[in-house]
Amino acid sequence: MTRLAVTGYASLDYVMHLDGMVAADRTTTGHRTDAAWPRVGGCPSYIAKAVARMGGVVDPVMWVGTDAMGRMLTEDLRSA
Repeated sequence: MTRLAVTGYASLDYVMHLDGMVAADRTTTGHRTDAAWPRVGGCPSYIAKAVARMGGVVDPVMWVGTDAMGRMLTEDLRSA
């Protein structure tokens, strides 16, 4: 059996909504909503979820805490 190990940093991210198009020489403001927190992030999470959706076997390798946020991140990856 072939498996993929993906290493890197774990993160919990805010999703940002831009208030317009990004363009050169101008500022585009943005905002976040409480409904967008937390979203599991970090390269290992994104790659592991993509590989799992394609039917691959993947093990994300990263350090997470044992607090509620760490358990939430771990469960999100397990369910994916």
